[in-house]
Amino acid sequence: MQIKDSVFIVTGGASGLGAGTVRALAGQGGKVLIADLNKAAGEALAKELGAGVRFAECDVSSEASAKAALSRHHARQQPLDALLFDSYDWLHALDSSLKQLSTEPFT
Repeated sequence: MQIKDSVFIVTGGASGLGAGTVRALAGQGGKVLIADLNKAAGEALAKELGAGVRFAECDVSSEASAKAALSRHHARQQPLDALLFDSYDWLHALDSSLKQLSTEPFT
């Protein structure tokens, strides 16, 4: 898979292994959404890594929270390329609208 310009969501991406994954993807030109409860760490990491990385506060054990995080980054241009789980499984919160995710927030 080509990382450059691909779109990723990393759950649990604000610290530890998740943050390492975010750094690796961003370092290769990927566009990354950090989905995590740790707002301070997530926002700091997004700021550190620049425009290609965004943060969404998200409790992945809550379907409503996961859907809200997705909806903030939903709809117009390029579909999501990969969803990486470094936290609780939130597949139950995903639906066909995931294919509509836009890269606009990253540009």
